[in-house]
Amino acid sequence: MAIKITGKVGSLSVDLSIEATDDLKMLIAELSHLTREANPTSEPPSESVCQSLKSKGVREAKTPKQKNFFEKSLDFIWQKQTVTNYQLIDFLADSGAEDAEIKRTMMRLKHSHLIQLETIAGPGQSSYLKFHWRG
Repeated sequence: MAIKITGKVGSLSVDLSIEATDDLKMLIAELSHLTREANPTSEPPSESVCQSLKSKGVREAKTPKQKNFFEKSLDFIWQKQTVTNYQLIDFLADSGAEDAEIKRTMMRLKHSHLIQLETIAGPGQSSYLKFHWRG
């Protein structure tokens, strides 16, 4: 799925194409899930809409490696019920995730409907996050 933007900025022509990633598709699915929970009378997207997304090149699932880190993180939070962002980063690093995968997984967890975030203010200006399981 791609969004194409054309136009002018001042005297310059603009031709911009934005590709939807799997992360965006996952966020849309989670937002859709939350919307259905808040409004149970709304109808799910039709099969033709879902088929249209597939036909435009949006992949069906995450790559096994990315999906694995996200699922491992969810299991880790479920077992502990509450973890800090530092504990989660250490867990992912010990699991073999590289920096980019850690950042991607942390962002997906922050937007997951299964997780509740809490910001804890530390001494001075430092603060950290707590991930609570609410699945």
